[in-house]
Amino acid sequence: KRNAALADARRTEALLDYRDIRAPYDGVVTGRFVHTGHFLQPGNNRAEVVFTVARLDTVRIFVDVPESAAAQAVAGAKCTIRFPALGQAEVAAVVTRTAGILNPETRSLRTEIDLPNPKLLYRPGSYVMVRLKAQAVAAVVVPNSSVLFADETAYTYFVEDGKAVKMRVQVGRIDPKNTQLFGKKRAALHVGDWLPVAPTDRLVIDNLGSLADGTVVKSKE
Repeated sequence: KRNAALADARRTEALLDYRDIRAPYDGVVTGRFVHTGHFLQPGNNRAEVVFTVARLDTVRIFVDVPESAAAQAVAGAKCTIRFPALGQAEVAAVVTRTAGILNPETRSLRTEIDLPNPKLLYRPGSYVMVRLKAQAVAAVVVPNSSVLFADETAYTYFVEDGKAVKMRVQVGRIDPKNTQLFGKKRAALHVGDWLPVAPTDRLVIDNLGSLADGTVVKSKE
Protein backbone atom coordinates (compact mmCIF):
# COMPACT_ATOMS: atom_id res chain seq x y z
CA LYS A 1 0.00 0.00 0.00
CA ARG A 2 2.85 2.33 0.78
CA ASN A 3 4.38 1.91 -2.70
CA ALA A 4 1.00 2.48 -4.32
CA ALA A 5 0.53 5.67 -2.32
CA LEU A 6 4.01 6.93 -3.31
CA ALA A 7 3.32 6.21 -6.98
CA ASP A 8 0.01 8.06 -6.77
CA ALA A 9 1.78 10.99 -5.09
CA ARG A 10 4.40 11.15 -7.87
CA ARG A 11 1.63 11.05 -10.47
CA THR A 12 -0.14 13.93 -8.76
CA GLU A 13 3.10 15.93 -8.61
CA ALA A 14 3.68 15.33 -12.31
CA LEU A 15 0.18 16.58 -13.12
CA LEU A 16 0.73 19.67 -10.98
CA ASP A 17 3.93 20.40 -12.93
CA TYR A 18 1.76 20.95 -16.03
CA ARG A 19 0.60 24.19 -14.45
CA ASP A 20 3.89 25.77 -15.52
CA ILE A 21 4.90 25.92 -19.18
CA ARG A 22 8.65 26.37 -19.53
CA ALA A 23 10.47 27.31 -22.72
CA PRO A 24 13.70 25.41 -23.46
CA TYR A 25 15.54 28.73 -23.96
CA ASP A 26 15.22 32.42 -23.14
CA GLY A 27 13.20 34.34 -25.69
CA VAL A 28 10.17 36.43 -26.52
CA VAL A 29 6.60 35.14 -26.83
CA THR A 30 5.67 35.92 -30.44
CA GLY A 31 2.41 33.99 -30.55
CA ARG A 32 -0.17 33.32 -27.84
CA PHE A 33 -2.90 30.79 -28.61
CA VAL A 34 -4.45 30.37 -25.14
CA HIS A 35 -5.67 32.85 -22.56
CA THR A 36 -6.72 32.81 -18.94
CA GLY A 37 -9.81 30.67 -18.60
CA HIS A 38 -9.09 28.36 -21.53
CA PHE A 39 -9.22 24.66 -20.74
CA LEU A 40 -6.16 22.55 -21.60
CA GLN A 41 -5.55 18.90 -20.91
CA PRO A 42 -2.10 17.34 -20.54
CA GLY A 43 -1.13 14.25 -22.44
CA ASN A 44 -3.74 14.37 -25.21
CA ASN A 45 -2.96 13.46 -28.78
CA ARG A 46 -3.87 16.83 -30.27
CA ALA A 47 -0.92 18.86 -31.59
CA GLU A 48 -2.06 21.98 -29.77
CA VAL A 49 0.26 24.99 -29.91
CA VAL A 50 0.09 27.02 -26.73
CA PHE A 51 2.79 29.63 -27.35
CA THR A 52 5.53 30.31 -29.88
CA VAL A 53 8.77 31.66 -28.48
CA ALA A 54 11.54 33.26 -30.54
CA ARG A 55 15.14 33.45 -29.47
CA LEU A 56 16.43 36.85 -30.60
CA ASP A 57 20.08 36.92 -29.50
CA THR A 58 20.93 35.04 -32.71
CA VAL A 59 18.98 35.22 -35.97
CA ARG A 60 19.17 32.57 -38.66
CA ILE A 61 19.29 33.74 -42.25
CA PHE A 62 18.21 31.41 -45.06
CA VAL A 63 19.68 31.88 -48.53
CA ASP A 64 19.03 29.83 -51.67
CA VAL A 65 22.34 29.95 -53.57
CA PRO A 66 22.03 29.25 -57.33
CA GLU A 67 23.72 26.16 -58.73
CA SER A 68 26.39 28.19 -60.53
CA ALA A 69 27.70 29.48 -57.17
CA ALA A 70 26.89 26.46 -54.99
CA ALA A 71 30.49 25.22 -54.97
CA GLN A 72 31.53 28.43 -53.25
CA ALA A 73 28.86 28.21 -50.54
CA VAL A 74 30.58 26.17 -47.85
CA ALA A 75 30.66 26.42 -44.07
CA GLY A 76 33.02 29.23 -43.11
CA ALA A 77 32.74 31.11 -46.41
CA LYS A 78 32.72 34.87 -45.90
CA CYS A 79 29.62 36.86 -46.82
CA THR A 80 28.10 40.30 -46.39
CA ILE A 81 24.53 40.86 -45.20
CA ARG A 82 22.44 43.97 -45.71
CA PHE A 83 19.09 44.70 -44.11
CA PRO A 84 17.29 47.13 -46.49
CA ALA A 85 14.98 48.25 -43.69
CA LEU A 86 18.01 49.42 -41.71
CA GLY A 87 19.62 51.44 -44.49
CA GLN A 88 22.77 50.72 -46.44
CA ALA A 89 24.86 49.41 -43.54
CA GLU A 90 26.40 46.00 -44.20
CA VAL A 91 27.29 43.27 -41.71
CA ALA A 92 30.14 40.81 -42.19
CA ALA A 93 29.32 37.17 -41.47
CA VAL A 94 30.24 33.62 -42.43
CA VAL A 95 28.19 30.70 -43.74
CA THR A 96 27.21 28.42 -40.87
CA ARG A 97 25.91 25.37 -42.75
CA THR A 98 24.35 24.20 -46.02
CA ALA A 99 21.89 21.50 -47.02
CA GLY A 100 24.64 19.79 -49.01
CA ILE A 101 22.32 19.00 -51.95
CA LEU A 102 20.55 21.09 -54.56
CA ASN A 103 16.80 21.53 -54.60
CA PRO A 104 15.78 19.70 -57.83
CA GLU A 105 12.97 22.18 -58.45
CA THR A 106 14.94 25.41 -58.08
CA ARG A 107 18.50 24.12 -58.69
CA SER A 108 19.64 26.02 -55.63
CA LEU A 109 21.48 25.19 -52.42
CA ARG A 110 19.79 26.04 -49.12
CA THR A 111 22.40 27.90 -47.06
CA GLU A 112 22.08 29.11 -43.46
CA ILE A 113 23.87 31.90 -41.65
CA ASP A 114 23.61 32.28 -37.87
CA LEU A 115 24.08 35.99 -37.17
CA PRO A 116 24.70 37.23 -33.60
CA ASN A 117 22.12 39.83 -32.56
CA PRO A 118 23.23 41.09 -29.12
CA LYS A 119 21.53 44.49 -29.51
CA LEU A 120 18.34 42.98 -30.96
CA LEU A 121 18.59 45.16 -34.07
CA TYR A 122 17.66 42.40 -36.51
CA ARG A 123 14.08 41.19 -36.45
CA PRO A 124 13.12 37.64 -37.41
CA GLY A 125 11.09 37.63 -40.61
CA SER A 126 13.02 40.53 -42.14
CA TYR A 127 14.07 40.59 -45.78
CA VAL A 128 17.85 40.67 -46.26
CA MET A 129 20.31 40.73 -49.13
CA VAL A 130 23.35 38.45 -48.95
CA ARG A 131 26.52 38.78 -51.01
CA LEU A 132 28.68 35.68 -50.93
CA LYS A 133 32.37 36.42 -51.33
CA ALA A 134 33.74 33.83 -53.71
CA GLN A 135 36.53 33.61 -56.21
CA ALA A 136 35.24 33.65 -59.76
CA VAL A 137 36.27 30.73 -61.98
CA ALA A 138 37.94 31.67 -65.24
CA ALA A 139 35.33 31.65 -68.00
CA VAL A 140 34.60 33.07 -71.43
CA VAL A 141 31.54 35.34 -71.62
CA VAL A 142 29.39 35.10 -74.76
CA PRO A 143 26.02 36.58 -75.82
CA ASN A 144 22.99 34.57 -74.77
CA SER A 145 21.98 34.26 -78.44
CA SER A 146 25.01 32.03 -79.07
CA VAL A 147 23.86 29.33 -76.63
CA LEU A 148 21.07 26.90 -77.45
CA PHE A 149 19.36 24.89 -74.68
CA ALA A 150 17.72 21.56 -75.51
CA ASP A 151 16.93 18.57 -73.30
CA GLU A 152 18.60 20.25 -70.30
CA THR A 153 21.84 20.51 -72.27
CA ALA A 154 23.54 23.65 -73.58
CA TYR A 155 24.96 23.75 -77.10
CA THR A 156 27.02 26.26 -79.03
CA TYR A 157 28.20 26.27 -82.64
CA PHE A 158 31.91 26.98 -82.94
CA VAL A 159 33.42 27.99 -86.26
CA GLU A 160 36.28 25.84 -87.50
CA ASP A 161 37.67 26.11 -91.04
CA GLY A 162 34.62 28.08 -92.11
CA LYS A 163 32.13 25.45 -90.90
CA ALA A 164 29.81 25.26 -87.91
CA VAL A 165 30.80 22.63 -85.35
CA LYS A 166 28.15 21.75 -82.77
CA MET A 167 29.52 21.49 -79.25
CA ARG A 168 28.07 20.76 -75.86
CA VAL A 169 29.17 23.43 -73.42
CA GLN A 170 29.40 23.85 -69.67
CA VAL A 171 27.64 27.05 -68.67
CA GLY A 172 28.07 29.15 -65.56
CA ARG A 173 26.37 32.35 -64.61
CA ILE A 174 23.63 33.64 -66.91
CA ASP A 175 22.42 37.23 -66.86
CA PRO A 176 19.92 38.99 -69.16
CA LYS A 177 22.58 39.50 -71.87
CA ASN A 178 25.51 37.13 -71.40
CA THR A 179 26.42 33.55 -70.47
CA GLN A 180 29.62 32.14 -69.00
CA LEU A 181 31.18 29.17 -70.80
CA PHE A 182 33.68 26.92 -69.02
CA GLY A 183 34.18 23.86 -71.20
CA LYS A 184 33.26 22.35 -74.55
CA LYS A 185 32.93 18.88 -76.06
CA ARG A 186 31.75 17.61 -79.44
CA ALA A 187 27.99 17.15 -79.29
CA ALA A 188 28.24 13.58 -80.58
CA LEU A 189 30.71 12.53 -77.88
CA HIS A 190 29.39 11.22 -74.58
CA VAL A 191 32.78 10.33 -73.13
CA GLY A 192 36.09 12.12 -72.93
CA ASP A 193 37.38 15.20 -71.20
CA TRP A 194 35.94 18.68 -71.46
CA LEU A 195 38.17 21.11 -73.35
CA PRO A 196 38.53 24.71 -72.16
CA VAL A 197 36.77 27.44 -74.08
CA ALA A 198 39.40 29.94 -75.26
CA PRO A 199 38.86 33.70 -75.72
CA THR A 200 40.08 33.26 -79.31
CA ASP A 201 37.38 30.70 -80.18
CA ARG A 202 34.95 31.86 -82.85
CA LEU A 203 31.23 31.23 -82.26
CA VAL A 204 28.00 31.63 -84.18
CA ILE A 205 26.00 34.26 -82.32
CA ASP A 206 22.50 33.94 -83.81
CA ASN A 207 20.11 31.73 -85.81
CA LEU A 208 21.45 28.60 -84.13
CA GLY A 209 18.21 26.73 -84.75
CA SER A 210 18.79 26.79 -88.52
CA LEU A 211 22.29 25.28 -88.34
CA ALA A 212 23.60 21.74 -88.47
CA ASP A 213 27.02 20.23 -87.97
CA GLY A 214 29.19 21.10 -90.97
CA THR A 215 27.11 24.02 -92.24
CA VAL A 216 29.28 26.54 -94.07
CA VAL A 217 29.23 29.89 -92.30
CA LYS A 218 30.61 33.29 -93.22
CA SER A 219 31.78 36.03 -90.92
CA LYS A 220 30.02 39.37 -91.04
CA GLU A 221 32.29 42.16 -92.15
